[in-house]
Amino acid sequence: MIKGSELITLHEDDVLERARDIITKNRFSFLPVTDDRGKCTGKITALRIAGLTEEIINFDYGREVTFKLHTFIKSVGGEITSGESILSSFTGKLFINGISDKRLLTNPETFIFISHYDENVIVDMMRRGVSVVVVCGLSTMDRGIVELARKKGVVLVASPKDILSSVIHLFLTMPIKDFVDREHPTFKHYERVRSVKKEIVKYNEGGFCVLDDNGFLKGVITRINY
Repeated sequence: MIKGSELITLHEDDVLERARDIITKNRFSFLPVTDDRGKCTGKITALRIAGLTEEIINFDYGREVTFKLHTFIKSVGGEITSGESILSSFTGKLFINGISDKRLLTNPETFIFISHYDENVIVDMMRRGVSVVVVCGLSTMDRGIVELARKKGVVLVASPKDILSSVIHLFLTMPIKDFVDREHPTFKHYERVRSVKKEIVKYNEGGFCVLDDNGFLKGVITRINY
């Protein structure tokens, strides 16, 4: 079992990019995630991170998310063309034009992704009262659209990256708790090695969290250990 100073953990408020960097650098199959009390809330896996494209399709766009807007803009090499005074943290709903259900556009705190410059679509989104519009595959914005955004109080962002890359970069700025695998097999620290070994072969998992009776993390075990 890996424990003590050898054990690397993540806090559920850490951003997904941190998990990706640690897992990639160390070639881990997963990392355990804990809350403020130190209790294990789940794990983040290399497979989950590698499958971010699939996450975009299956993401629950009806729920609120929180992320650092300026971190996202910097990561895509984007430019805020209006609404420069926006708070660094955004909380609201995501909407990807062409993927998300337009019936979700009822919340003014909505972050919109548009795949290319389409003035009609951009104007329609701003008139719906959304708070942030990101136009992908674009380095500059038409002056008339910028002025309209300022009048509407909409943050308008030009991202030179395509929409898929832009959304993935956004996901990487989101807290790990939005991607944690909470339904997974765990073991108690006092279980016998033989019984643990028998259970491990039942699951297609790269590793497992070892907990005490109160749910606090004691260590992790991997298939290499057995």
